[in-house]
Amino acid sequence: MPNTIAENLARLQAARTAIGEAITQKGGTVNAGDGLEEYPADILTIPNAVKIYGIRINPDEGDPSDRVTYLEDAVGMTPAHMGTTSFDPGSWEKVFFMPKPCMLKFDGTVDYYLNPNDYSKKLDGTPSDIANPDYNGNVMLEFPKIFYKYVPSESGNDGSIYVSNARIDDTYECWSNYDANNNEIDHFYMAAYNGTSAAAYSADSTYVVGAHVTYSGAEYRCIAAVETAETWDSAKWELVSSTPRLRSLSGVQLTPANGNGNTTGQTEMARARANNTTAKDEWMIDLWADASIIWGLLYLIGKSTDVQGTFGRGIDSGSQTAAETYVTGTLDDKGLFYGVTTAGTSAVKVFGVENFWACKWRRCAGFFGTSTGYAYKLTHGTKDGSTATSFRADSTGYLPIAATRPENNYIKNMLMGKHGMIAKVTGSPANSSKCYCDYFYKGAGCALFGGSAYYSLYCGVSVTLTSTVGYSIWDFAAALSCKPLAEEGVNSP
Repeated sequence: MPNTIAENLARLQAARTAIGEAITQKGGTVNAGDGLEEYPADILTIPNAVKIYGIRINPDEGDPSDRVTYLEDAVGMTPAHMGTTSFDPGSWEKVFFMPKPCMLKFDGTVDYYLNPNDYSKKLDGTPSDIANPDYNGNVMLEFPKIFYKYVPSESGNDGSIYVSNARIDDTYECWSNYDANNNEIDHFYMAAYNGTSAAAYSADSTYVVGAHVTYSGAEYRCIAAVETAETWDSAKWELVSSTPRLRSLSGVQLTPANGNGNTTGQTEMARARANNTTAKDEWMIDLWADASIIWGLLYLIGKSTDVQGTFGRGIDSGSQTAAETYVTGTLDDKGLFYGVTTAGTSAVKVFGVENFWACKWRRCAGFFGTSTGYAYKLTHGTKDGSTATSFRADSTGYLPIAATRPENNYIKNMLMGKHGMIAKVTGSPANSSKCYCDYFYKGAGCALFGGSAYYSLYCGVSVTLTSTVGYSIWDFAAALSCKPLAEEGVNSP
C-alpha cells in the first residue's frame, strides 16, 4: 500500500522528535523551535562532540580586529575581551580547550584541582597548597588534547589557524600532547606562575623551620630554626635536591635570587629537570609548541591580533623594580583571565597563566634563530621529526626553516606552518595598534617571548632571538612545563 503524504510527514515529525531527544539525552542543547536544519549545530553542543574552530588572518588588513575572520564552528561566536573591571568571555567560556588549574605532583599525576576563581582553595572549598614550599609538586594549568594546524596563505604571509578536539585528518596534530617516549598523552601542563627557585643561603639572615635555600649548588630545607645569623650549620638543614628546583608556587617575590632572574638558560633547564622523578624528561621550561598554541587560541577567542589591547597590557613599565617586587599569585582570585588594557602597571593573566607576557621575558625551549633562518623542536622525543632526543641548549638535531629573518620592528606578517608562527615581515604599517601590534628582534640565539617591564607596548606575542642560552639578566626568566609519561603500552607509537 503506498505511503501517503500524511504518513511521511508523521515519520518526519517522529524522526525530528527522536533526534532532538537523543541530542538532549547526550547533554546537548535543542532550542525551542529548532528543526532538522538547526540540528547539525545542536549536535555540536553535545559534550565531546567534534569541534573545529578556525580563523583566517588577512595579511593586507592593518586593523587587528578586521584582520581576523572566523571560520568553521567559530562563525557567529562572540569574541572574548577584558572589560573595564572584569573579563567578558563572549561565547568562549566553556569551549573544550579551556584549562583547569591544579596541583600537579612531581610524578606528573594530578593531586587535586583548584577553584578557578580562587587558587588558594580546592574545588571543595578547603585550603590548597599553592604557597607551600614543601609541596611535592607545582601549581599548573591542565590543558586537554588540542589538535591544530597553522596553514599559510598562498602568498606565504599569515594564513589560517584551526583547532579541534579531534584529529580531523593527518594535517592536524597535537604537538603539545606527546611525552618523551613519543606517546600521545591526554593532557599537558603549563605553570601558573613565573618560575622561582629557592634563594641562596645568607650568613646574615635568620630562617624558620620549613624555609628552603640553595647552598653549595644544592637545595636544602630548614629543620631547626636559625634564630641568629650564622655561618652554614649542616645539622639544621636537610637535603631536598642535589639541583635546586625551578618551581611554580604562589607568594614568592620575583627578586633575582628567587625569581629566577640572573640565571642562564642552562641553569634554568637543569632546575626544571630537577623536578623529574624518572630518567626521562617530563618537566622542562616553557616550550615553543605550547607558546605557539596559546598565541593561536588568543587570536581565536579575542578575534584580534592585538593581545595587549584585548586581554591586558601586563606589567610592561616600571622596569626592574616593578618586575622584582611582583609577588606571584597576585591574581589568584581573578579567574582564568584578567588584565588592564589602559595601563602597563598591572599583571596580565590568560588561560590561568600569570604574566604570560610582560614582567619578565620567558625563556623558551624549542626555537632558535640561525644563520639561515630558524630551527625548531616541538616534542621531548623525536615524534616531530627532529633527531634531538631532548631539548638542548643549541639547535643541533632541530628542524630547519630556511627563511630571511626580518629586521627588528613591529610584526606585519607571520610565517605560519608546522612550527606555529614566527615573524616574516616587519615594519610599516605595523605598529603598537596595527597588524600584530607586537615586536620582533632578530638574531641567532634562543627564543624568549612576551617582553618585560622595560618594553612597554613592545610586549605581547613578541619574540627575541638576540641572546645566547648562556646570557643572563634581570628580566630573563623561565617557567615550568610538564608532559607526563603515558602509562606503559598506552598510546604507543
